[in-house]
Amino acid sequence: MLNYIKSELYRIRTSKGTYVMFILFSVLVVLFNLMIYGFKMADSTFPYATTKFSLGTLADSLQMLILICLVIASVVFAGEFKNNTIKNIVSFGISKTQMYIGKYIVTLLFAFILMPVVAFMYALSAYLLLDNSGSQYLILFIKSLVINLPIFISCITLGMALFFAVQNEVTGYWIWGTIIVIVPMVLALIGMKVDLLADIAKWLPWNLVASGEMTDTGYVYEWGTYSGAVKSIISGVGFSIVFFIIGITTFRKTEIK
Repeated sequence: MLNYIKSELYRIRTSKGTYVMFILFSVLVVLFNLMIYGFKMADSTFPYATTKFSLGTLADSLQMLILICLVIASVVFAGEFKNNTIKNIVSFGISKTQMYIGKYIVTLLFAFILMPVVAFMYALSAYLLLDNSGSQYLILFIKSLVINLPIFISCITLGMALFFAVQNEVTGYWIWGTIIVIVPMVLALIGMKVDLLADIAKWLPWNLVASGEMTDTGYVYEWGTYSGAVKSIISGVGFSIVFFIIGITTFRKTEIK
């Protein structure tokens, strides 16, 4: 399996898609801060040209990061069934279990490299272009990523499980979107009338990263509290384990066409 992981890492390292993703996300976050800076240049009284606003925007956009998790899984998977890559790998004696675990490890490694790079570009461009509001907002920025990391991992895990199970990335997108986005929203809506469903909805990643309450000092996200952070970690780790077990079990039984 180690040789398979090395070959996958080499494939990712030499893939144009990898560099396109790094460059695209880095450019987008820098452009966001450049846009704010441009508003400041056009109007000196513009109140949002601060690191508080820029870095705080991430805390309001964690659901967007969840969507990016699917993109990460898709880039690493890269049409394995369509290109008959998996069939060729099996013919060389790599078991389905080794293949699944190896691909999963490589996907997480890719995510763990991409996230810090893009986060660094985001924070650096914010502090270079905008008014410094203090280190507490950088701490909040880092905290939002670290605490919710298990949740992001769970969403990547589901993406990999679906791509292997359905053997079609487009179908995988739709199923992933239904499980991660639509089901939590529907349960939260019905939960307004049914308490049990409301309690379940609060533990689902899509709802959990956005949950919080308004206080005298502003909106406080649940993950920003001790109990909420524990809840986010438990949810992320729990769903990661469940999705991984379902994914590898299903793939073992899947006929490779």
